[in-house]
Amino acid sequence: MPTLGQVSDSIYLGIDGGGTRLRVTLCDNHLAVIQQREYGSANPGSIGREAARTLIHTAIRETLNDARITSSSISAAGVGIAGISAEHSAIWLETILCEVLPDSLIALSSDVEIALVGAHGQRRGVLVLAGTGSAVYGVNTSGQAVMVGGWGYLLGDEGSGYWIGLQALRLFTRASDRRELTEQESSSRLPQKIIEQFQLGSPKELIGWIYGEPSLAASRIAGLAPLVLTEADAGDNYAQAILQEGAGHLASMTQTAISSLHEPDLPVAFAGGILAGENILSRSLCAELKLKSLPTAQFPPVIGAVILAKQRLAAQIARGG
Repeated sequence: MPTLGQVSDSIYLGIDGGGTRLRVTLCDNHLAVIQQREYGSANPGSIGREAARTLIHTAIRETLNDARITSSSISAAGVGIAGISAEHSAIWLETILCEVLPDSLIALSSDVEIALVGAHGQRRGVLVLAGTGSAVYGVNTSGQAVMVGGWGYLLGDEGSGYWIGLQALRLFTRASDRRELTEQESSSRLPQKIIEQFQLGSPKELIGWIYGEPSLAASRIAGLAPLVLTEADAGDNYAQAILQEGAGHLASMTQTAISSLHEPDLPVAFAGGILAGENILSRSLCAELKLKSLPTAQFPPVIGAVILAKQRLAAQIARGG
């Protein structure tokens, strides 16, 4: 473990395991990227613990090999993995990290916390996350944290890519069954666009696409969100309604988090594949939250993991640990 005087020469490892991607980054003390790699999902809830362990080990070793450094060179590693909570998985995660980083301080976190730290450059503020899943995470000045949402696609994830894609698929199934539709639903091009995008010979082929590989179902459904965004921009009223409803869900979650933290002036940032850019969803959410412009993140989540690792290492050294 380095001393306080050696921290300026330290190398840090950041690991961001979101719902669909595992990102590993090596940084120096100034957050300059030394090496980075990207892999598929490491969410143990989706791929299983043993597969997640193998992938995390492989990702760390390959990143270190690319940079031509050894594990002993890593002073601290920050990690946030989707599908892992401190209540039931912290010991497991720390164990598998120590297997490949035995000499490093391990700063365990969550995928939403490292996203917040990256977005604001510090562990304070509110993060509205909408990618494959959705959640709002906030930390006030005194360090109190609150999570609203983050229940996963079976129990929640309103306003997420998965939720948006699911609304489009539900319209597809109703239209395919020739059920009664509203005027707005019947005028939507989403059902036809879904057939074209996935080259379905018949509507029922969708069943195999969704249920054939259960571990991929959530990410495949979330993959329809860009189609909904595109059609909304092209004037599809039903696609626009989906996104406006999603923004309403995200706004309600955000307002609940801010109220719980008793600090109304906390800065708000957006993150996630479908919310970080400018589109109808992000613009609608800005309007709901009365934000003057689209908030942008200072750093990506994987750098947030590095920042957390740096802070926890400095705190440990200051305590004489």
